[in-house]
Amino acid sequence: MKSTLKPIQRFWGLLNPDKRDLTYLYLYAICNGIISLSLPIGIQAIMGLVLAGRLSASWGILTVLVMLGVAVAGIFQIMQLYIVEILQRRLFARAAFDFAYRIPKFKLKSLGNYYPPELVNRFFDTVNIQKSLSKILLDFSTSILQIIFGLILLSLYHPIFIAFGIVLLLILFIIIYLTGRPGMRTSIEESNYKYEMAFWLTELARAIPTFKLSASSELNFKRTDDILHNYVDSRKRHFKVLLSQYSSIIALKTLVTASLLVVGALLLISNSITIGQFVASEIVIILILNSSEKLIMSMEAIYDVLTSIEKLGKVTDIEIEEPVKNALSLNAHASIGIKVKNLDVVGTLDQKIIRKNVNLTISAGTATCLVGDSGSGKTSLLKILSTSIDNYNGTILYNDIPLQNIDIEELRKDIGCVFYDQEIFYGTFRENISLGQEGISDEDLVNIIKEVGLEKLILSFPDGYNHIIMNANSILSGTDRVRLIMARALITQPKLVLVEDVFSGLKEENKMELLNLLFHRCKGKTLVMVSNDPSVKKECQTVIELN
Repeated sequence: MKSTLKPIQRFWGLLNPDKRDLTYLYLYAICNGIISLSLPIGIQAIMGLVLAGRLSASWGILTVLVMLGVAVAGIFQIMQLYIVEILQRRLFARAAFDFAYRIPKFKLKSLGNYYPPELVNRFFDTVNIQKSLSKILLDFSTSILQIIFGLILLSLYHPIFIAFGIVLLLILFIIIYLTGRPGMRTSIEESNYKYEMAFWLTELARAIPTFKLSASSELNFKRTDDILHNYVDSRKRHFKVLLSQYSSIIALKTLVTASLLVVGALLLISNSITIGQFVASEIVIILILNSSEKLIMSMEAIYDVLTSIEKLGKVTDIEIEEPVKNALSLNAHASIGIKVKNLDVVGTLDQKIIRKNVNLTISAGTATCLVGDSGSGKTSLLKILSTSIDNYNGTILYNDIPLQNIDIEELRKDIGCVFYDQEIFYGTFRENISLGQEGISDEDLVNIIKEVGLEKLILSFPDGYNHIIMNANSILSGTDRVRLIMARALITQPKLVLVEDVFSGLKEENKMELLNLLFHRCKGKTLVMVSNDPSVKKECQTVIELN
């Protein structure tokens, strides 16, 4: 999961798809900056006419031009706001689709010790980026443009202002350079503890029965206090950096204002500049100083955006499954046979071998039962055959074609899985069973629901198949859960069905009902089951023992 990309590189990558809109944004910003800084020149001309006592048509025209300048500058600002709003919408949409695309394709080896639901909490950083992006694109960028244009304008009044510009830019650079890295480091530390707190509170909510029955335990408070203590300390360190930046710019603003008032007055007394130029230069200087202050005040937004982008990178850096080039296809009409050669099952964290040198053959169109003691690797082998996990070394062939040469997406369309870890997610009954797959008709859905015995439960809800399951544990019993997972696995009429021992905890009548349905539905298909149940072994043509 480690990436060589720096936060600033990720930021440019984030904006890269919107280069055209950013070009318009900065074009409007440049026009706005030029108009805003041309206003002091107009005021200077008006002051010259007023001091000369000539309230002519020129004075009226100049006044109207200044008013139009203010209005046009405002229009450019509105156009900038509109573009930023569009960029914020696109950012949210792109992040949502990117996460939705990547999450099902995560390589479990790359996840390591990370807990996927906790990782996905990083999506909320998209909102932080949305909020801060406008400040960066508008305030930060506009401030830089106004400083540059203002210094160019000042240099036209007197050469001494060139020195002022060089000193100002140098001081701003030193402030940002000295505080930038510490600010970024403390911002990431603060964010880490915020996510740790969110994860801990999520765990408390997930384990309500555990903590409810541990009345004498104060672990919920102690753990919260420890994380909160770390968060507050990191926040203090980050605020200390921000405070040093704010203090520096206030000191700079005070010093420059006093110095330039004195310098401007001396230049005016020595007739080096006119009264109009003096007033105009002071207006420009105030604009430059305000822009400098706004520039520094925008640093917190920059830290927030770069930190949020770094957090999103925790998800986008996870390696995902890539399409196989020149993939071979399985026979569309044939059942699927499996060969496993010299397969070692390894741990996802330490890469230690859990199960070594597995060799077996599963004939196409037959029912096979995997038996063995607990810890013999039955479930791991089943998950590997389903392509849901990739923590193994060795060769797996489907109809004599190596897995690495098969389009894994196409293969999965032919596989149905009845596993313990198949989740009932937030969605309707229809969505939980069909998973939105193409080619499933309403008739297919109704028939499978009847066959697995879920019809009575579903019709008990006013909206039936469209009832949204918010909390599966509150409406589904253990047996109903198995029924739903079986319906999901069988509705597509897969050629290969892989089944964990999910039936052992059911009542005998429910177990036999579902097993009979399973064997009936899988006639002529390849069925691989994990079970030590004699009734299951009896129904299977092949029994493979894993010691």
